[in-house]
Amino acid sequence: MEPVSTSSLPVTHAGDISRQSRRIIATAVGVIFFDTLLYGILIPLVPEYARALHVSKATIGAIFAVYGMPLILFSAPLGLLGDRIGRRRVLCGAMLLLAAATGCFALATVFANVPLIVVARIVQGTAAAGTWSCTLAMMADLGRDGSLARKLAWVNLAASGGTIAGPFFGGMLVGFVGPAGVFGIAGGAALALSFAVMLLPELPRTGGENQGNPFVGAAALIRRHGSLATALGL
Repeated sequence: MEPVSTSSLPVTHAGDISRQSRRIIATAVGVIFFDTLLYGILIPLVPEYARALHVSKATIGAIFAVYGMPLILFSAPLGLLGDRIGRRRVLCGAMLLLAAATGCFALATVFANVPLIVVARIVQGTAAAGTWSCTLAMMADLGRDGSLARKLAWVNLAASGGTIAGPFFGGMLVGFVGPAGVFGIAGGAALALSFAVMLLPELPRTGGENQGNPFVGAAALIRRHGSLATALGL
């Protein structure tokens, strides 16, 4: 598939392009903020899980660290898949996965089930891989006019804001609605964001559409750049 030319977008006025860009940036910022917010919300819940599951905090820490494995394994393949089928589709799927992860967290909290927490963390890590790879690619697609640094600054601000706000809101909400309620609210927000992503226009992409299987393409990318393999190993 050949990259789509900018001239093929259904836009007739320069102002329309600007409004379209603002919509995409606002949605991307909201997605990143929510992703890091949900990650931070879990921090004050760790003692709750340790007590409910009758395990040590170290065990809970190990369970929560599982998040990093799918993030490492799927970031490159999902980024390449976004090149093939469109960022919007992969990002929407990531938000639906995040909603599923919050559902698993809620069930794990209600039934005090360790395997469900592990599943939830794996699904959450997979969702984050799609979220970050496609959101950053969307900013790159929008930033071909030389404004990439400014657009990425908004993403970084959203990530920092979510990281800071997560523990605060998690600790505050758990006192009102309990851990399961926190995840119920988060699941609803993830579904709302998936709907917002679905309404976005698909942008012309910067290349990579000729990749075949995204996992094979990711492996080839890592082989070509030995520093990537070193970084992933670390």
